[in-house]
Amino acid sequence: MVSQIAYNGIYNGNFDVYVIPTMGGIPIRVTHHGMTDRLIDWYPDGKNLLYVSSMNSGKQRFNQFYKVGMNGGLPEKLQIPYGEMASLSPNGKKIAYTPISQAFRTWKRYRGGWNADIWIFDLEKKYSGKIFRIIRRTMNFRCGPEIKIYYLSDRGKDLRANIWSF
Repeated sequence: MVSQIAYNGIYNGNFDVYVIPTMGGIPIRVTHHGMTDRLIDWYPDGKNLLYVSSMNSGKQRFNQFYKVGMNGGLPEKLQIPYGEMASLSPNGKKIAYTPISQAFRTWKRYRGGWNADIWIFDLEKKYSGKIFRIIRRTMNFRCGPEIKIYYLSDRGKDLRANIWSF
């Protein structure tokens, strides 16, 4: 049974990550710095969160992945140079991610160079590789129990966002 909900909130001037009990209560602020943080996923252990932030990327031109405990503390930067969307494998040893994203852009049916690739990073071996070139727009994806990759794309003939897998 799920006992905590993690979410993004703006209570102190910028987006931070918070956790609140499902039965109600006072939210716990997990991140505490001035840059925007965007929650990505729970780690399978149920004790840690994955989020992105541009807090250490120089001129804040790109986001990087961080791991932090659900009660806060110092975040651990993952050894992935940059990323936007991600999902952890069921055992927490690998992460499927996109280094760039169009999810927060204002255009539709884009077909240019901002199309995202899906990469897999092995968190134990510190190795990554591109596994899929998405020809059309991708907004999000999930790594299912069979390590099947699910992603949202408008690559079909009707150019409508739909769930795809491989």
